[in-house]
Amino acid sequence: MKEQMRHQWWKRPLAYVMLYAILVFLYIYYDKMEWNANTDIVQFHMILAVGLSIFGFLAWKIFSKKELDKYDGILVAMVCMGFILRIGYCLYTPWFLRQHDIATPSLDSNGHAAYIVYLFNGKLPDTNDYQFYHPPFYHICSAITLHIIGFFKGESKAENLIEGSKMVSCFATCVTLIQVKHLFKEIGLKKYALCIAFGIVALFPYFFIASGTINNDALSILFMVIAFRYTLKWYESKSWKDIVVTALAYGFGMMTKSSCATMALFTAGVMIYVFVKACKGGTWLLYVKQYLLFGGIALPLGMWYAIRNLVKFNQPINYVLELPVENPVWCGDHTIAERFLPDLSLIFNEPIFCNPCEDYNIYAYSLKTAMMGEYSFVISTHIVSALLLFGGLLAVMSLLAMIYVIIRKTKDFKWISLVSVWVIQMVSFVIFNVQYPFACTMDYRYIPFTSLVGAASLGMTVQLMKQRTDSKPTGRLKKVMELCVIGISILFAIFSISFYFISKTEA
Repeated sequence: MKEQMRHQWWKRPLAYVMLYAILVFLYIYYDKMEWNANTDIVQFHMILAVGLSIFGFLAWKIFSKKELDKYDGILVAMVCMGFILRIGYCLYTPWFLRQHDIATPSLDSNGHAAYIVYLFNGKLPDTNDYQFYHPPFYHICSAITLHIIGFFKGESKAENLIEGSKMVSCFATCVTLIQVKHLFKEIGLKKYALCIAFGIVALFPYFFIASGTINNDALSILFMVIAFRYTLKWYESKSWKDIVVTALAYGFGMMTKSSCATMALFTAGVMIYVFVKACKGGTWLLYVKQYLLFGGIALPLGMWYAIRNLVKFNQPINYVLELPVENPVWCGDHTIAERFLPDLSLIFNEPIFCNPCEDYNIYAYSLKTAMMGEYSFVISTHIVSALLLFGGLLAVMSLLAMIYVIIRKTKDFKWISLVSVWVIQMVSFVIFNVQYPFACTMDYRYIPFTSLVGAASLGMTVQLMKQRTDSKPTGRLKKVMELCVIGISILFAIFSISFYFISKTEA
């Protein structure tokens, strides 16, 4: 079986190329029909897509001679729903709405849109102003995508094509979903537990919002997931292929967004651990060669733009754009307690949507941005409150589940790794917010990998509980806890789907 998979290695990259082509074609078709950014039409098509998916699945079950495991069927359904929500949100959200630091698509501007216009015209920005300090890989991919779209539309001006750059983020979030499915299987989640964990990620609202953004967030989380997954694979295999894929993930990840360095801390720790063990066993030379190859790939790819800006603009390697305290999103006038201690009243009280100029509490803000970004929507506040309630309950339960799993699996390298990355990201996030006390710094988009850790922990908790045989009282407690996880996950999924199937453009 493994030999057959080795000979068919090309099939998965080809599938991703086909997915990209389908998304670009879909965008061009919707644009030609003038359906892009038409919320009512796209949401109606999303409902049709769900119906067609159900019909196709039932037809396959009736006429196919091949048996499909019920859990595999659930996973397929979740992939379909995840894709529909990501693609649908991307299509019904205008390019200028619910964005970060996009500015105008003009060479006279300096936001993400202008960055893409520069690269569309074949050159890097002449300054490191505003968003030009970012590495350029996302913007390169967007410029290439706009050239492809422009070729089919007969349009040569990037300013008139900028909406198409959303498809890069949409593609990234869809591929991330597939990578997460593989990752969850590889860390030991099975059947029932896999469906719970994967379902949470498939229907996690942050990824819908990320799919429609014109910035480097979605692509960077994809590379972080690949880097983490292949670090684990390399730890087990020590193969040249896995070290090369890991190096490419970091190289392109750092060329997309410098925050991918937080994941590099984890991989560096794994490499040091492996090397120390190899020195004791006398096999260190192999790892010296592999590490040199890793550095030879990752460092030039990941660091060339940072070095270019250091030389050209004296921009520090770890540079972060600083905002003045006069900026309306500054929240440094609030105490540490007000900013870093939970306050439930700030989550459910009006205004229920984020207000970057007024908000200051990191728990309330990160929860809201995980569910609906920094934006407002036209939708019943009852649905918003329910989504925040069940999203918040899942967050608390996932933290408890993570503690439970790490206690039960103290010698499991994969789970120690998963929790280590969660700790690295959360510590970095808190430090970042202490150093830069602004509302935008509290945005969940800086820590989306933690949702994968939380979902995996909930799934594994259910799996471990099913494996234990305890006394009747303990057994009943486990059953109650299991039902709580399942029930809250289902309610979270219902309100997440409802929110993004029926919400309208912000008022």
